[in-house]
Amino acid sequence: MHISESGDIMLIGFWTTIYENIGVIQMLRRLTAKKSIYNPTLIVANTVLDHSFKNGYDVSHMKLQKLIYFIYKKHLKDTDYALFAESFQAWQYGPVLRSVYNEFKEWGSKPIRSYLYFGDTKEALILADDMNEIYTAVNFVLSIYSRYSGAELSDFTHKEGTAWYLANQRNSHLLRNSDIKNEEWVLP
Repeated sequence: MHISESGDIMLIGFWTTIYENIGVIQMLRRLTAKKSIYNPTLIVANTVLDHSFKNGYDVSHMKLQKLIYFIYKKHLKDTDYALFAESFQAWQYGPVLRSVYNEFKEWGSKPIRSYLYFGDTKEALILADDMNEIYTAVNFVLSIYSRYSGAELSDFTHKEGTAWYLANQRNSHLLRNSDIKNEEWVLP
């Protein structure tokens, strides 16, 4: 990671660095408190959008939220590490990240047609070279679930025993990582 004189953060092998030294996460949170650039949730969002643009399928806001949730779940199951610190909230139509909602809510139910930008800077993307564990999770999820609509993916998250279901049973607005990790895969 490199911080320029203007205070902009440039990430070099960002995710690799995190896995080599988890303490970097705390430093990154302090450094990015002023700006939302390089927010890990938004990096995953832009990576999903990049895949959809290159492979010719639509991604609505609901579909984006659910694909990110499945990527998070896959990564958590494979590594025992949370992909990012933000907790999923139990909304009516399934797990939602507030930061992703805030950035993409303007699209409503229409397909998202552009990357997330901060000024002139496009949010970073997950690349195989630097982020193999995350890239594996992204490819796994998108190879299976990208063909489904947001409503269908929402239905998958509502099955009995899912983290969303358990949060609703507890009357909690937050999903627990332990419930996400223990959740069975809904394979179509």
